[in-house]
Amino acid sequence: MTQADIELVVPGLLDIPVHEFDRGFLKQQLPAINQCLRLASRIDVPPGSLDETLSECLQLPQRMLPMAEMTQQNGVLASGQSMLLEPVYLKPDISNVTVFPIERTDQSHQQVAELIAALGETFADELTFSPLFGQLYRADFIKLSAPDYYPHPLSVVGKSINQFIEQAKSDLDWYRLVTEMQIFLFDHPVNQQRQANGLYPVNSFWFWGGGESVQTDINRDVYSDDELIRLLFDGSAKRVASLEDAAAFENPSLVVALQLISVLKSAQSSSLEGILLDLEEKIFKPAVESVQQSGKTLRLRSLWRDDFFLQRLHRWRLWRRQQSIEDLVGSDLQVV
Repeated sequence: MTQADIELVVPGLLDIPVHEFDRGFLKQQLPAINQCLRLASRIDVPPGSLDETLSECLQLPQRMLPMAEMTQQNGVLASGQSMLLEPVYLKPDISNVTVFPIERTDQSHQQVAELIAALGETFADELTFSPLFGQLYRADFIKLSAPDYYPHPLSVVGKSINQFIEQAKSDLDWYRLVTEMQIFLFDHPVNQQRQANGLYPVNSFWFWGGGESVQTDINRDVYSDDELIRLLFDGSAKRVASLEDAAAFENPSLVVALQLISVLKSAQSSSLEGILLDLEEKIFKPAVESVQQSGKTLRLRSLWRDDFFLQRLHRWRLWRRQQSIEDLVGSDLQVV
């Protein structure tokens, strides 16, 4: 299927806990979202990660975007020797290892910076670290080639990572480095203090975004609420801006909204209602209006089991029963 004029990537939209919202909110306060879901054609898609979805939106040959290489302003190192990393807690049980996020507070930022500094000193002959923003860092390897099969952390948080552990074992140098770093972190004073305070220890870092750089010039505007996404496409897209600047979608556009899935997968206290209202007003309302008034096409990718494709002629589907996001979440409806 060809690209839509407006590509909306909103992971988690159809995974929201409907029982936590005030009665009537989802049906009454989100008219543009509900109209899109009600009138659009549904496209059966195989499950995929955020990286794979973005790569498909941009029609790139790689399954994973080489995000680490894309953050380098002047590629000094050989291509394929960088990865991004964020702190995580790996919780093992009898048969699985599951990823849990680390809270994002000023104190945790400081603790993570202390751990990164200690790792940089201990493993100085293996790699160097560069801060990007918040708890996100880039690792540049001195000898190793970066594995390119690790997805964005939002694709693995709350899930088993057994498959990635097995893949890592096939690259002994990489597996050794990661294991030694985890051993170093295990009883570090920072983690001892975190556990004493009832917090998850930072017993590992999730590395991802490896791979050789690619030409990512795209003839699209890119809007996102994620700082990394805006950084990745700064200079390669026609325009890069936050969601607030999406306006009327006059040009072909890619919209990547990650705040919702970030909150769903973490212990953040952000209001889900507030996030959905922002998406309604800043993205869905102008996008649906652009479809109806200008004849543009829209594709919604929520990393659910279906994508949703909307075009102007769909407004005549008056025979479709009234339904909302609340009706779709958890439903077993078949592809229309």
